[in-house]
Order: sequence, then structure tokens, then C-alpha cells
Amino acid sequence: MLHYRPYVKRYVTNVAANSRYASSRICAPVVRSSTSLSHRTFGSQAESAIEDERSGRRNREPQQRFRISRDSEPSQPTSFSKRETSGRNRFGSDDNAVAAPERRRYDLKYRDPLKLADDTLAKLKKDRFEEAEDLVRRSSAAIDCTVGWNHLIDWQCKKGKINSAVKSYNEMKKRGQTPDAYTYTLIFRGLAQQAHQHPSAVAHALSIYHSMDAENAPVQPNIIHTNSVLKVCAQAGDMDALFGIAAKLRDKGIRAPNNLTFTIIFNAIRDNTIRRLTTEISAEELRPLRDKSVMDARRMWDDIASRWRHGDLWIDEELVCSLGRILLMGGDRDRDDVFALLRQTMKIPQLVIPHGRRVEVIEKPQESESLEEWENVKLEQARVDTGPSLASHGQFKRIVPATRKDTYGRGLSSFPRPGRNTLSLIMVALQKANLGKQATLYWEIFTMHYNVEPDSANYHDYLRILRQARLSDEAAAVLEKMPQHMLEKKTFRLAIAACARDKHNPNSFRNATKVVDLMQETMDTIDLPTLHIYLDCAIESDTDPNRFLESKTRQLSPGSIQQMKQALIEADLGELIPSLDAKAQPVRSLEGGRPDDIRLAKFEKGKRIVAALDRVSPSILNIKATLTYGTTNKARSWSQSRKDSLSTDASYQQDALKLAQRMISAYDKLMDAGMVPREDYRTLTRERSKLTALVTKFKAKYEPDTWNRFKASSFRTWNKERPEIPATEKVAEQAAESVAEQTTETTGTEDQPK
Repeated sequence: MLHYRPYVKRYVTNVAANSRYASSRICAPVVRSSTSLSHRTFGSQAESAIEDERSGRRNREPQQRFRISRDSEPSQPTSFSKRETSGRNRFGSDDNAVAAPERRRYDLKYRDPLKLADDTLAKLKKDRFEEAEDLVRRSSAAIDCTVGWNHLIDWQCKKGKINSAVKSYNEMKKRGQTPDAYTYTLIFRGLAQQAHQHPSAVAHALSIYHSMDAENAPVQPNIIHTNSVLKVCAQAGDMDALFGIAAKLRDKGIRAPNNLTFTIIFNAIRDNTIRRLTTEISAEELRPLRDKSVMDARRMWDDIASRWRHGDLWIDEELVCSLGRILLMGGDRDRDDVFALLRQTMKIPQLVIPHGRRVEVIEKPQESESLEEWENVKLEQARVDTGPSLASHGQFKRIVPATRKDTYGRGLSSFPRPGRNTLSLIMVALQKANLGKQATLYWEIFTMHYNVEPDSANYHDYLRILRQARLSDEAAAVLEKMPQHMLEKKTFRLAIAACARDKHNPNSFRNATKVVDLMQETMDTIDLPTLHIYLDCAIESDTDPNRFLESKTRQLSPGSIQQMKQALIEADLGELIPSLDAKAQPVRSLEGGRPDDIRLAKFEKGKRIVAALDRVSPSILNIKATLTYGTTNKARSWSQSRKDSLSTDASYQQDALKLAQRMISAYDKLMDAGMVPREDYRTLTRERSKLTALVTKFKAKYEPDTWNRFKASSFRTWNKERPEIPATEKVAEQAAESVAEQTTETTGTEDQPK
């Protein structure tokens, strides 16, 4: 007896083909059969035996074996005529059964839902959506392929096909596939991303969300689904639908609001207000609109603080900053409440005096009076210039929220840790209040105490405050600490502008020189407006130490300093108190003059201007080369912020001519005012003549009207010659010149007799 092997089929087939009337007999597996079998019949039986053998192995059944018996009866002759074989394949089965092995292999391959989901995702990554959809549809009748449908819906949502995604969701249910919780999350997320483009996104989201509340719904909505629907309403600007869903939130359970829920609502209120403010709205409607938004946010914060106090809610930095940016839209008292909010939630010391102590205080509410009743009565009594003043009743007072112990016995604090978002919020609030000294203290608290690493936006916000407060020393110090990859053109412009505004500081020019040196070391392309402001700082800076000391000491009152010290002590930041007690000291001039000099000597100021011109003069050579030969491709590739366009080249040309003209005026001031010795006039005159020739050459070459025609032409590279004027314009100019000549001739002939 021979065990069945794959080659047995080929062997028996060849033997039967050579001997049509073979005397051997092929027997069925184990059980003998008297029916004679041909080689064709053996093929179909052998294949069925393979399937039986595989199924027997899976079911732990004994394996069946084939054997070939030589003492068998001769088989019946088999006819090979076309008439008998029509409609049958080589294994003796029907034509409809040709695809049976393929179908069985298909069923075995995609019988596993995980394998089906992986293949569907692989096809979608190659953007073969039709094949993936057909695969999932064919498998839906046999197995549970919810994950495959989720991949289809997610792919359609990412491509912006919202209506197709909803159709796939409905088809999924019709084919007997039950959506899971992740299916609804994918649909709501896709609708939120495209809500601003599809007006029907809110309708689809609300319809699906309300269907989840049905008794026979397979999935009950949780707070994740609710937050996703709130995002859809917020992106579409449908505030009525948003507040309608928020009103149905539960106090406990899986549908209770979390920190993300309130963050979405706060951002929606702010975005809706800004959207309406940007439209054409009258001044009478502007103020009530902002007041209403601030009032809504304050009412919600009372509920948030109550939940947080009882340990039912965890707040984070994003939630606090979303409320703080709404308060920035209000009046002065609302802006001051930003610092009180940060003190309440993050224990950040409040270094700003509340507005209620500086102006008249509005009557405080009684203890038995609720916030809503008090705001309705006192809103009309609030001053118009300060806006709503709910801060006077202590809404953002200090609280001690509930804490719990973890398994290791360590206290789990519920105070969020401030980060870059908080630093950005507080910098914007300080800039609106014009509080430069407090900004320097807050910057030290965030960067040294909380170890916050500022990003580029934080650095530029801080530089704007320093420019506004005329603090050139701090601006130069911050610029030296900034990472090199964050340095941009606007960075140096903000720093040099702070030095130019701080012209009463004798150190302003020294700080400006540090800024220019740092720019020349780090930047590939020198910013010409920065050099222009640097010359202004050298020419217009004042050096009156007495006035400088007076202006610095009057920035903070003694009461403000005392309150700031108390706030620092309460926040365990007593090491920053010496910075408040430090007073400005008299400074010496650049050449070591006496500290009580009222003004620098005339020659000393002239040396300052000459030093500035010496630092700017090397850049003139690069400017001349750029205006003459253009910017090379290598230089363009080095400069990341430079755009290779005609408009940028035009602005560069204008900035270069302005800088050269400013240098000419500096040379004139040196010689006209006698700020340099007489023997230096020859050198200064020679340098001035070079600049004058440069300005005359390029100003005549690129006049404003010619430059406009040059931008409208098809030129894309600088040419050493004057840009060619189009032929149509040449004809028009020639016609105009001929008309002008004719008029002059007629007028000349008429005037001769007279």
C-alpha cells in the first residue's frame, strides 16, 4: 500500500493515458468500491480527499490514506469525445465549479477579521479605495468586518468626502455590520475637520448623535462622542446647537463633562465673537457683544471651579488659557483678572495691582446674592471704559482643591503646571497693560522657577513688551540667550527698536551695537532696516544720566513694589526680591567721562556716529554688488527667509537706497555740526561722494514708474542694463513726444512776434 502524495496523481494519470484499457484498478480511500474509476474520476476524488484530509487534521480525526491495488478488475473504457466532455472540466466537475478552489482559498484567507483589516488598510494606503471597498463588501456576508468598514470611513473623512463617509456608514448597517464606538468617533472627527466647508456637517452630526440615544442603539454615547460633536458645532459656528448639546450633559457617569469639553466651549465662544467682530458691526453693538461673551465664560467658570474644588474635574493648562484669552477681550478689569486666574489655578504670584484699587470700586455683591442676580443688576452700572467688573466680588479667589493619595502614598496635586501657552497669555496681557517691569519678573519666574523653555513666539512677545517699555538692556540680554535657529529678521528689528526708543539711556547705543554684531555673526543676509535703525540710534540718542535715573525710578510706585514683594514671598520666590530693590546707577560714557556729566561732549558723540558708520560701511559693498549683479543662487539657498521674487528684490532696492541716504545725512551732520576734527573732513567727504554716486546711479536706473513696468514684464533675473520698455509703450511714448514737440513749435512761433 502506498501513501498518497502529490505526485501519485500525476503518475496514475500518465499510466491511464498510455493504457486506455488498463488492468489496474484505483480504489477509493480505505473503503473499497466496486465502481470502476477512470483517470479523470480519480482527479476529482483525489482533490476531495485532500480537503477531507485537511478537515480531519483540524478536527483531530484519523487521516485517510490512498492505496493502489494491482489485482483489480479492468476499468470501463472512457470516451474522450467532445460531446461527453462538454460543460465539464478536466476534473469531471461543472463549469460553475471552476471558481470553487479560488473561492475556497479566498474564504480561507479572509476568514480572519484581523487579516482582512490589514489588507484593507494596505490597499487604502495605496489609494486603491475601490478594491478595498469591494473586499470589505464581499467579506461582510461571512465574517464580522467592522474594523474594515472603519478604515473605509476614516479614509473618506481624511480625503474630505463627508457625504461618501456617511453613505458608507449607512451601508455598513444595511449589510449587518454593527458600528462600534470608534466608528462614531471617526465620523464625528471627520465632520469636525470639514465643518467649515460642508454646511450639512452639523445636520449629519446631530442626526447620528441623537440616533445613539435610542433604546436599541448598539452604542451609547460617551463624553468622547459628545466632545467630537461639540467640535463640529464649534467649527461650523452653530452656537445654538453647541449650547443645546452642552445643556444635556450629565453630572456623573460616562457623559459627564471633562476639561476638554469646557475648552471646546471656551474656544467656540471666543472664535464666534472674533468672527462677528471682524464683520461690519456698529460701535454700539460691539461692546455688548464682548461683554456677553465674557459673562458667559465667567458663569461657566463658576461651575468649573466648583467641580474642581470637589475633585470631580481635572483642569489643565489649555483650559485655563482658553478662559484667559476670553478675558483679554474685555475691559481693564477683565484683563487684570487674568493674573488672578493664574494665581488661583497655577499658584503664579499676582504682580499686577487689580484695577479696582486704582479706580473707583463698584459695589460688591452680598453674600446671599448669586453671581447671576448680581451681574444682571450691576452690569448697567459698570463703567463703560472698564467693561464688566465681576472681579470685585472675588470670583478668582484662592482655593485649595481636593487631592487624593496614590498607591505609593504620594500626594497627587491638581494644580496644572504652566507652560509656553501660559507664558504667551501673560505676555499678551502685560503688553496690553504696558507693564514692562512686571514682564521681566514674570519672565524670570517662568524660565528659572518653572523651567519653561520659551519658543519663538514667546521670545518675540517678550521683545515687543521690552520695545514698548524702552528696556534696551533686557532686550540685548534676551537676544544673546536666544537659540540661533530662532533668530529672524523681525527678532533683530524688535531688539534694535527697543534700543532706539530707549534713547535717554546712555547704554542704548552700546546695546544696539551688540544687536548689530550678533546679526552679522548669525544671519546670512543682513537686514537693512535694522542697520537703518542702528544709525538712527547713534544720531538721535540722548545721554542725560539724571533724566535716565528719574525715568527709571518712576516706573513703579512704592506701593506697587511692596505688593509685588508680598506676592513673591507667598509664592516662595523670595530670591527675586533683590531685583525690585535694585536702583539704576549712574553710567559712564564710552570714553570714560565723569558720571555727573549732563550730556556727552560733542566730539564724543561724533565718535559714536563714526563708529556706527564704520560698522555699516562693509554692508554697502554687498549692497552695491547685489544691486548690480543680483543675488546669486547660492546666496538665495543660504537665506531661508528670503523669497526669490521680484517684489522682494524691489523692497531690497528701496531699503538699500534709504540706508545710503541715511548714511549721507550722518556724514553731513558730522561735518556741519563740527563733531569731528577738521583733518577728517577729507576722508568723510570722499566716503560721502561714493554713497552719493551710488544713490544717483541706482535711483535713476530704477525709478518708481520704470520699476512698475519692470515688475509687469517677463524679466525674472536682474540685468546690468536698464530694463527694456515694451514695444507698445515705446510707440505710445514716441507719439506723446511728437505731440509735445509740435505744441512747443507752435507756441514758439506765436511768441516770436510778440
